[in-house]
Amino acid sequence: MIVEDQWIYPSDLTQILVSNWASNQPNQAAGANCVATWYQYLSKWADEPCTTKYNFICERTIIGGEENCPTCYKI
Repeated sequence: MIVEDQWIYPSDLTQILVSNWASNQPNQAAGANCVATWYQYLSKWADEPCTTKYNFICERTIIGGEENCPTCYKI
């Protein structure tokens, strides 16, 4: 079941806890059911319509901890 304001990975439907929102985000209520990030939002999250085409983000494990990835972003 899809629930408003709950974010999930589409591959296995596990919930994502998104906390690094851009200012005034999320703001598009029921019309924006996907998240995106780009430089105008200082690489923070914004809710967007799922019909908008963007590049994708891959999840990976950081070997040795986050201190080994200074350019990585936390969800």
